[in-house]
Amino acid sequence: MKQIISLTLSLLAFVLATVSCSSNENNGYQGKNYVQLSTTVDPSMTENSTEGITVNLMATSTVENDVTIKLQMVNNDDGVLKLSSDVVTMKAGSKTAQVTISSNQKNLLNEQRTVVLKAAEFSDANMVAQGDLSITVRPNPALPVLTTEQIKLIDGYRAKYGINLNNILGTVNCKVEAKSPTDEVGVYTDAETKTFEGVTVITLSEASTADTPVLKMTDNPLGLTAFLGNWLHKETDENEFWQDVSTAYPHMFKAIGFDKAKETFTATLDGIAINLKDKTISFTSKIKDKYDEDITTVPFSFTYTAWDRWKKMSDEGKSIQTPNGTDESGNVNAWTTQTVKELIGNGITLMPGYFLFKSTIDKDDWGETPSNWVAPKGTIDFGNGNMIYRFALDHETASGYTQFTVTYTFNH
Repeated sequence: MKQIISLTLSLLAFVLATVSCSSNENNGYQGKNYVQLSTTVDPSMTENSTEGITVNLMATSTVENDVTIKLQMVNNDDGVLKLSSDVVTMKAGSKTAQVTISSNQKNLLNEQRTVVLKAAEFSDANMVAQGDLSITVRPNPALPVLTTEQIKLIDGYRAKYGINLNNILGTVNCKVEAKSPTDEVGVYTDAETKTFEGVTVITLSEASTADTPVLKMTDNPLGLTAFLGNWLHKETDENEFWQDVSTAYPHMFKAIGFDKAKETFTATLDGIAINLKDKTISFTSKIKDKYDEDITTVPFSFTYTAWDRWKKMSDEGKSIQTPNGTDESGNVNAWTTQTVKELIGNGITLMPGYFLFKSTIDKDDWGETPSNWVAPKGTIDFGNGNMIYRFALDHETASGYTQFTVTYTFNH
């Protein structure tokens, strides 16, 4: 009898320990099991890219049994991108899974496209998708054609300084490390430190002289186009406050026919001056911020189709109806007419620089300890074949600077 009681108590202890362990893994959470899609790399690629993007699926809670998740790509009817599998399995005892998304290399695009990856169906009825993942696909970059004058300058640098500038022109690979403020993890970024690779198209700027080559990055400058585009979306259309129909923001989106999957965001960077004597690179300059005050920053030039349409409405003197009151239930019950120009003046805007140029970067404007700020510095090493840029940037609702280190490897 003692053996039976002992065995019974042992089994009971095992069951209780198992239940306790399962409960501890999920911290006692009993609600819906939300699944989030994310990636630790740059969620963008050119159409001729041979590197795929690993997408992580993470659930709120550990699953007790194998769960299958069906994935769907929106705005990909012509198959520009492909999945390693459109059905993934989250194994029992786990709360993660992975899938790879890559280019079909069909060379179909003439303009940038955003493909949206969704977790569409679950074999577990308790699972719910929490957000989608947007992948930016750019057409194969057009290589700039050098003019006769530019070729003469390049030959002159080789003759006078013994350097071959052709190694950093055309498509050049880069590696980016971005270190974000801790408070921005889960809001603006998936990880405090992200490392990803990219490709930049570089040409010789018209500002070049016989003794100072000046570079212009015409596509994906400093490897950051998608990263900055993500900041822009988080500040605007993905900002929860901007969804409030009692504000003017959703009515702006309606007026311009906003469609995130069809909007195009691009960037260029000119004025990257190389000092051939000390091998340093100057890549910052002063600009006016939204308050018309001088700040020093990396002077990207942005284009954004949604902003182009909103600005066009302003230039044409157009107006829209905006809310002017709500009832007790929060429904809009009064309207007023406002010019688009007036709305832009009140911050109802989609101008990229309004959100992406905030603090000066030549000194620490945040003054936090520890700080992500680093003095902007660029160097070029013709012997080892690399260019390195270090700098810090922030954005409209940032909680501090994000520190960047961008390393370019010369072509050979």
